[in-house]
Parts: sequence; structure tokens; C-alpha cells
Amino acid sequence: MKLTVVGWSGSFPGPDSPASCYLLEHEDARILLDLGNGSLGALQRYADIYAVDAVFLSHLHVDHCIDLCS
Repeated sequence: MKLTVVGWSGSFPGPDSPASCYLLEHEDARILLDLGNGSLGALQRYADIYAVDAVFLSHLHVDHCIDLCS
């Protein structure tokens, strides 16, 4: 199992990180926890966005879910 921290900034993306986004990979499964501001672009460094199997949102604050709209 592998956990990649894609983004860790607080309420808005920082200069070096998007807001909250974590990629969990195990065998052929890829699961995202949160998709905060700026995370969809950064996620593409680590995985094919079309190969994600599931997305879990911890809560519906913008800094945890807004890039799901992309």
C-alpha cells in the first residue's frame, strides 16, 4: 500500500502545494481522499486521473472538494 500526499495546504493552495489531496494505491486500486483547490493538476504528476477508482470527501468545504467539479 502506498500513500502519496498530493496537497497539504490549508484553506487555499500555497506556492508549493495545492489544498488537501491524498492518493492511496494498493495493487491495481487508486483511491483519492479529498480534491482541494489546485489538486487535480498536481495529481497528474502521480497518477492518470482517468485511472482513479474512487473519491472520498472528508467534508464539503471548498478546500477539500472544489477540484471534484473539474
